[in-house]
Amino acid sequence: MTDEELIELLNTHADSLRQEADLTEELLAATPDAERGPLKPLLALARRLKAILLPVEPRRDFVAELKGELRAQLREAAARQEERKRKVIWIAAGLGGLVYFIGLAVVSVRLSLAMLSFIAGLLGWRLTRRAAPKTRVAS
Repeated sequence: MTDEELIELLNTHADSLRQEADLTEELLAATPDAERGPLKPLLALARRLKAILLPVEPRRDFVAELKGELRAQLREAAARQEERKRKVIWIAAGLGGLVYFIGLAVVSVRLSLAMLSFIAGLLGWRLTRRAAPKTRVAS
């Protein structure tokens, strides 16, 4: 029997004892003869412990203190999560601003080049017009 199978069998036995049902004989019957040797004393010990141990009611101050600690941990965890959320929002906003700035720079450069091209076109048209000689047509 592997360790996992033994653990599963002992868990099944413990669960049955908690539910006030003793499955010792059934579990032993389902186990091969060679592996019953170390298993039988373990199941008997578990049965005796269940009979001896009584449920204990925790003290009120312990329960109140534990509730306070758990609530404080919950508040701290919520605060950490909120802080992480804020950091993510600021990072996303920063990246969005960076993309916006790069886009704006690209558009500004393209607009500047277009304006320079337009101005160069106007100057070039004017210069070619002046350089051409005026001819009169004979009537």
